[in-house]
Order: sequence, then structure tokens, then C-alpha cells
Amino acid sequence: MTDKKRDTITRELIEREQLLTAGRLTAGVAHDINNPAAFVSANLNELGVAAHELERLLLAALPLAFRAAGDAQAAELRRLLEQARHPAIFEDMQAMVQESLEGMRRIRDTVNGLRELSILNEAPSVLDLRQLAQSALGLLHSELRHRAHVRLSTQPTPAVLAPRGRVLQVLIGLLLSALRRLEGRRGGELTLSTGRTPEGDALVVIRDSGRVLPAAPGDPATPRWDGGGLPSRLAISRGIARSLGGSLEVISGPEGSTATLRLPAHIPLQAPSPEALSHQAPGDPLLDASLLVVDDEEPILRSLTRLLRRARRVRTAASGEEALEILLTEEPPDLILCDIIMPGLSGMALYRRVGAERPELLPRFLFMTGGALTPDSEHFCELHAQRVIEKPFEHEELRQRIRRALQTL
Repeated sequence: MTDKKRDTITRELIEREQLLTAGRLTAGVAHDINNPAAFVSANLNELGVAAHELERLLLAALPLAFRAAGDAQAAELRRLLEQARHPAIFEDMQAMVQESLEGMRRIRDTVNGLRELSILNEAPSVLDLRQLAQSALGLLHSELRHRAHVRLSTQPTPAVLAPRGRVLQVLIGLLLSALRRLEGRRGGELTLSTGRTPEGDALVVIRDSGRVLPAAPGDPATPRWDGGGLPSRLAISRGIARSLGGSLEVISGPEGSTATLRLPAHIPLQAPSPEALSHQAPGDPLLDASLLVVDDEEPILRSLTRLLRRARRVRTAASGEEALEILLTEEPPDLILCDIIMPGLSGMALYRRVGAERPELLPRFLFMTGGALTPDSEHFCELHAQRVIEKPFEHEELRQRIRRALQTL
């Protein structure tokens, strides 16, 4: 083995270990953010509904109140309404709720983008490169907005089957390399476009107007050039692309550089016929359902109880041990909405214990997660992907998932 090849392997191993460490830290931070974000989003949604109902109630009650009031009472009522800025206050409340929900969605998207970089997330999934390109730009927004004029052109791309985190890692690496080349240049241009090759493969092209950086011995932050003409950072990205059946080419010149990532299109299995999907359950299955919500965070239990109040019955358990006692000794619920990561008896352990003693209850589980923290929880989420709900969730999306689960039981 040559010294050059040994150095390349050493750099790749160091970078992989750094990514592994960063991935573990990111997964933990994502979990800790997504849990409170879940009940904040749920509560905001319910506040919006409550404000609307209060407005309807007030509009109906005001004429009656004025007719029954004396002059002094009517004057006081008008003063209170003016002080409360009625009716503008309700418009402001709805606007504040919607703005806060948009803020929570941005937090969720940023956290999920960071979580996708976790090297623990290796399971292939069907990906839309347009969405991944936007995620990569979003994660680097603070870096990009001060250093380059960015153009995004997303043409339709075929779906690809690949580990999401690995593809996102490649895109972020390409963008960081482009930013490095733009250092010290005013009015730098960076264009990210998606599309398809004539052969039908998915394509991402990143162009920049930066200069080619020379090697800087002893400076690990400066990309070095290998025999193929790529910095070591890009050589690792090229290795990832090849492992996924694709390719990565970078062409540099005096006017800038162009990186072209190609990944093979995913050919899905034939979808079932519309007739096979046409089953419709009469009415709303949530209205007659008995639910058990299991989570170690009391605010989440309270917010989900409010969110699911249309159900016939909602019980809560603040631990896996409490849930196990209910499931083994009381009348079982129609559906169990269970957090995966909990101290003591986790959601995964609860599922296995119930499976050992009451296996007929296993199809009734839906799982919630703020992020997988261990290889075991990562594998569990992959194994039960169709039954996993990511925190924070949209309130109507959660109710629809529960309705669909109830219809299949």
C-alpha cells in the first residue's frame, strides 16, 4: 500500500468516526427538541380551534348581553370590548397561532434535516432528490446567505432508493466545497439544479463561480487534490455515490466548478389496483374508539388527551410499566399510541412484553418517536416504519393516522 493511499484511508476513517460521533449527538439533540415541540405544536393547534369557538360564542352572546344590560352595564361592556380590541383580537390570535405553528414547522424541518445526517440511519428508502436538495440548502442557509447568491432550479427527478443520510451527506459536502471555493470573492454565484439524465437516472448539478483551491500542506481545512483531481472530501462523496450505483463528477476551470451527482432511478413494484384500496369504513372510527396514550412526558399526555378528545375514551400511562399493568389486567384499548424512547420500560420493551403475554394486542400499537437514539431503536423504527409517527406531528395528520390504523384492525 502506498503512503498516498494509506493517507486517504486514514482521512476517510477519521471522517467516518467524526460523522458517527456527530450523528449520535444529533440524534440525542433531535429527540430532546422534538418531544417538547410535539406538545407545543399540538397545543397551538388546539388554541387555534378554541379561539375560533370562543369568537363564535361571543358573537352569539353579545346581542343578548346588550339587550339585557342597563345603560351603565352596556357602557362597561363596550369599554371592555374596546379594551380587548374586539373583534380584531381574534384575527390577531389566529395570526399568532399560525405564525407560531410555522415557526415550529421550521424547527421540525431543521431538526429532522440534522437528524438525517446521523450515520446510524443507513436503511435505504425511496427519496425525492428535489426535497433533499432543499433540505441541504436549508441546513446551510446561514452559511449561504452571506457568502453566495443561490439559485435553485428543481426539475422533476425520478425517485431513488438510497440511505437518506448518506445522500444528504454528499449534497452538503458538495455545497461546502463550493462555498470554500467562493471564499474571498464578491458576488459569488451558486446554482443547484435537479433533473434526469437521457437514460432516466436522477441528477443533481451544483455550479459555483469560485476558484480552484491549491493544496495547503499542514492545513487540514484546505481541500487537497488527489490523482483524480478531486479534494479528499469530494473523493469520499464520490465513493458514496459509487456505492449507491451512481457517479459523481467534478469539473473545475477558471470560471468555476460544476459537480454532477447521478443516482440510478428506483423502479417500484406495481401499485395495487384502485379496487383493492377502495374499502371505506362508515363514519368516523375515532368516535367509538378506546385509546391508550403512553409517554413519559406529562405535557405530551395532556396535549394528546385534548387532541383526541373526540374518541370515546382516552386513557394515559406515564411509563411503560404503568401501560403494561393496564394492558395485562384491564380491558384492552382499541389502539395504543406509544412513545418508543422512555426511561425504565421503553416502548420497544413494552411491545415485546405484551407480545409474549398477549400477542393479539400487537397489531393495535402505533409508535411515536422524537428520534432514534440507539441502533436498537433505529432498527425497531425501520422494522415498524408503517406504524411510526414522527414528533412533532400535525394534529390532523395524527388523527388521520389513528383513523387508518383503527380501520385496519
